[in-house]
Amino acid sequence: MALFLNVHELDAQEAEAFLAAWSTRGGDGIRCLKHWVGDDAIALLVEAPNEASVRARDPGATEVTELFAPAQRWASCDSIDFAR
Repeated sequence: MALFLNVHELDAQEAEAFLAAWSTRGGDGIRCLKHWVGDDAIALLVEAPNEASVRARDPGATEVTELFAPAQRWASCDSIDFAR
């Protein structure tokens, strides 16, 4: 299993609904270890077999803004700076 940071551009209200929908999907061996919600984005630190499985897990038409394999130290982060 590998770590991925899955980022979507959503406002804070949409982010909570997105997280709820994302969490109800299962049976694919993917686990959300942590998530962060910003004013206009949500980031999920997930453990998954590969990048394709993370993309397949995302609900609805919400497109992935960023998806990358972060360093292990991200698991201990309490916040993320979403500034671009």
